[in-house]
Amino acid sequence: MKKKHIETIKSVALIIFKVLWLPALLVGALAIGLYVGYGLTSDTPADVFRADMWRNFFNQLFGN
Repeated sequence: MKKKHIETIKSVALIIFKVLWLPALLVGALAIGLYVGYGLTSDTPADVFRADMWRNFFNQLFGN
């Protein structure tokens, strides 16, 4: 009984891994790309993760 239970847990974990690895990889690539790209134009690349910087960006973009 325990062996079947372990096999079920392994198969469920494998399915979860298969579903989540690509979105996690894409989010990580986006974060690294934003950091590097903003770092080329700014003195403080970590500011790209601040909400008020994005609020200011969208206000300038859409004229709100």
